[in-house]
Amino acid sequence: KMLQPSGFLDFLKSSKLNISKDANLHFVVGNESADLDSIVCSLVYAYYMSSNPNEESFVALLPMYREDFELCFEASALCKKFDITTENMVFIDDICINSLNNFKLTLVDHNYETLLQNIENKVVDIIDHHHDALHHINAKRNIKMVGSCCTLIAEIIYYNKREFFESKPVSEFLLAGILNDTVNLDLHNGRTTELDVFMSEVLLGYTELDKDDYFLLLKTAQSEMFKMSTRGILRKDYKLVSNAEPQIGISSIMLQSETFISRTDFYASCIDFMTIKSLDVIIIMFLHCENNVAINRDILVFSLNGDHLNKVTSYLQTQTNLELVYKELPANLKQNASYFSHNINCSRKIVLPLLYDIFKK
Repeated sequence: KMLQPSGFLDFLKSSKLNISKDANLHFVVGNESADLDSIVCSLVYAYYMSSNPNEESFVALLPMYREDFELCFEASALCKKFDITTENMVFIDDICINSLNNFKLTLVDHNYETLLQNIENKVVDIIDHHHDALHHINAKRNIKMVGSCCTLIAEIIYYNKREFFESKPVSEFLLAGILNDTVNLDLHNGRTTELDVFMSEVLLGYTELDKDDYFLLLKTAQSEMFKMSTRGILRKDYKLVSNAEPQIGISSIMLQSETFISRTDFYASCIDFMTIKSLDVIIIMFLHCENNVAINRDILVFSLNGDHLNKVTSYLQTQTNLELVYKELPANLKQNASYFSHNINCSRKIVLPLLYDIFKK
């Protein structure tokens, strides 16, 4: 039978009720940067799993605070289209996960959970497109190096319950995740694979959307970022590298680096953000696009501790595939930062696993 948008909305509303019953809960959780790919994967996969006969109550758990959802401009725009409000979703501040009786976790769009504590034996399933950090070793794994994790969710649905794509939120959400992560299926960025292209074509067949117009809509939503505070932009797409010393975090920013680091409050905002996140080092990765094409990538390492700054900088310089090229810093940052342009195909997905190795040195 045809799955209507209301089916998706009803599922979201009922999963909130299921939490209060605390019986056989199975959370589907994305990564802590809570980008579009992560949000879509957890919402759609939890909905898909709940449609299969089973004893479990599937809940999409968004690993962010409710108030931060407004920073997810693309996801907010999609939700608005289908009358989904934050009231219909479950956020990290809605539950105290360790006080629940028995629950399971499926990780989507990451394979190493850093935000939720004491859950090592709770992770039963992993669907991801990042380098396998080999945690949660007993979990079932579906890890493929494709452009978007939404591609893997779409592939599962395609081979098991294709009629599920008739639900407009399902097909449009998944398509948005794929187009966003692959920069509109750009074949020159080292990320887009044949599977991303194939699943996009399948999904487009279930929607009345034009691929390029839809991508432009996502980009327009993203441009809201220019109006945000500096600290808000650092917070928008952030990941903790590891809980080891020194504490390192990485923020990804879709802006031209020169414009951002020349903001008058940049220095103070970095210190402020690092204090809130208890960081020793913040790495900021910039991707600058024009006309939907990636033009260049820059990376800035910032720390108030000279030893930490030198350690991380010199370690990154040993990674030849990054192809770092030194860039001149504004005078007020010279003491506390290093700044480079780098290989356009090296996204955070490539850089993050490299940083795990710093701690082994």
